[in-house]
Amino acid sequence: VNKVPKLTGAKNGIPAYALVRHEPSNVAVEAFRGLRTGMRFTLAARSAKTIMITSCAPADGKSFVSLNLAMINATLGTRVLLIDADMRRGKLGRNFGVTSKQAGLAQVLAATHTDPKTGLDFIGTGSRPPNPAELLESTSFSDLLSVLSEKYDLIIVDAPPILAVTDAAIIGQKTDITLMLVRHLVTTKPQLQSALKGLELAGITPAGAIINQYDMNKSRNGQYSTSYGYH
Repeated sequence: VNKVPKLTGAKNGIPAYALVRHEPSNVAVEAFRGLRTGMRFTLAARSAKTIMITSCAPADGKSFVSLNLAMINATLGTRVLLIDADMRRGKLGRNFGVTSKQAGLAQVLAATHTDPKTGLDFIGTGSRPPNPAELLESTSFSDLLSVLSEKYDLIIVDAPPILAVTDAAIIGQKTDITLMLVRHLVTTKPQLQSALKGLELAGITPAGAIINQYDMNKSRNGQYSTSYGYH
């Protein structure tokens, strides 16, 4: 996904953060369209509906990608649900006018909120619970995903960074597909290796990687292509 200069350092929740909603002609949105197309084949091949998106570290742009990838799929009329599963720091609700005081994932069975422009449904984190890992590991969360899978064509779960807390390893065991987000020229090879090892220990093999904040000018010398191996 191409770098969006005006979002550098911007807070989750500003209007421009939902790029698909506010700037559908932006070059980065075209990258999301390409990702959507490629993702369809993987989903179809695996008869999959649920996707977890995680990253190595905070500020890699994971929530930005989750939000806009969900929105670009919803614009096709597909029944899409976005779940903010970062019950420690999640702030995606700001993009839907939803506060942490409203019902959300922490309450397990929650009312969904719909974005009127794209038709995307959203479940926020709800109030910050003292035991997010235990809630995610419960059968209630598994049952919730199972029930929701009957209603939606696609469910995208925005999970915390894998190197920060154990939550992503738990969520990834309950979703069909895991995608690893890599921040262009920022995520280090040791970070990526550690993240993949953490997922591997949980029995999770990512279906692929998303390169975020791609800076074409800084890539002409091949800096990125020689820095990472992903298999």
